[in-house]
Amino acid sequence: MSIIWGVLAFGERVRGGPFIFMDVICLAVIAGAVLSLARSPLLGDHSSDPRERGRAGQPGGAPARDPR
Repeated sequence: MSIIWGVLAFGERVRGGPFIFMDVICLAVIAGAVLSLARSPLLGDHSSDPRERGRAGQPGGAPARDPR
């Protein structure tokens, strides 16, 4: 994104050759890492107590109050 911004907004020139190849490789690695993290099972709600489920999605990130 920084390369595109630099070219479009500031009129910078991009060096050709292996530099472009390395930029494309880095972009692919970053995209793969983002997709891998987005699909991670560690991000799911796997609470064994049904009362605990959904607390992470509370507005403002506040934990739900325990009625006990």
